[in-house]
Amino acid sequence: IIYSKSKVNIVLDSSEKKIIIKIIDNGDGFSKDVLDKLGEPYLSKNNQGMGLGIFISKNLIENMNGNINFYNSQEKHATVEIKFEKTILV
Repeated sequence: IIYSKSKVNIVLDSSEKKIIIKIIDNGDGFSKDVLDKLGEPYLSKNNQGMGLGIFISKNLIENMNGNINFYNSQEKHATVEIKFEKTILV
């Protein structure tokens, strides 16, 4: 946890057709320049990685017919929302 101030919340929501996973930190949110590029390869704001983690995760989720979105919450905290159709569980 590099950018959150003290915690990360994970919220799971399920309906008849969808599963939604939200990951929300209590940091300062995604900067505009990063937010527009999240999911691209070799994007990193620190020296601890190569910038491939989100790129690989995004591709795996999309290959499972899922969807991943990155945005800042109303409180300006970084939020990652992942959606899957429940049919992936069958």
